[in-house]
Amino acid sequence: MRVVFLLLIFTFSFVSGAGLSMNTYKKLDKIQKQIANKEYKKSKEDLRDLLERINNKVDKSYILQTLGSIYLAQDDYQQAIKIYKQALDLNKFPKETISQTN
Repeated sequence: MRVVFLLLIFTFSFVSGAGLSMNTYKKLDKIQKQIANKEYKKSKEDLRDLLERINNKVDKSYILQTLGSIYLAQDDYQQAIKIYKQALDLNKFPKETISQTN
């Protein structure tokens, strides 16, 4: 249930118009399907690979948010917090998206 909720929050944040590139959106959409099937190891590998190839800080923020959600789904709270902090440190989420998480 928690994974479904996280996926809904993540999907809604795309709709907020945060400037995510279409290429990254398509790749994250594919990875979200892997996450829904609990293919966490493959999803983490794909996200880390994507992180290495992306320079856009908005895209990186969403990639890190997705990676953090995987760790959260696996009850690895310390790693989730670490990854979420990295995403927030990029300071590229729109204010509406951040306020939704409070």
